[in-house]
Amino acid sequence: MNIPETHITTLRFKIYSSAPKECLQKWKELKDICEYNNNNENKKIVKDWLSFCNSERIKEMPYLNRCEGGIGGDNNFKHKQMRFRQYIYLNKDNDIVFDQIYNTKEEKWTFEEFDDLILGFIKYANNFIKGNYVDGVIELINKDLYYKIL
Repeated sequence: MNIPETHITTLRFKIYSSAPKECLQKWKELKDICEYNNNNENKKIVKDWLSFCNSERIKEMPYLNRCEGGIGGDNNFKHKQMRFRQYIYLNKDNDIVFDQIYNTKEEKWTFEEFDDLILGFIKYANNFIKGNYVDGVIELINKDLYYKIL
């Protein structure tokens, strides 16, 4: 099933606040690499993350060559894309977020792909922090409600 065009879709990953200090420090390191993306550092994270996914189609998805990095082809009109949230000083949470998820007429994200990506990222992140404290969710916000709030 494709993600609905009527909603803003976000993938959000969190670490439990009860995680040991060492795991929290590794999580901060991972978050910084994802959000700052100095010299395309998050390209390796994407490659390693996708290797933890089950679907061969997902494993073979290209790195998105944009300043924020992510997954998907580079043609904005042809390829579906998912981008890391860029570091913004206003975002004071401790989450790793994909807040720019785009479908095109030709390519659409499905919930099955998101499930695989979420499970793969959880496995990757838990391996990175050397613990079992990461969780992930799909967030859907109705565009009509979102734009009324703004």
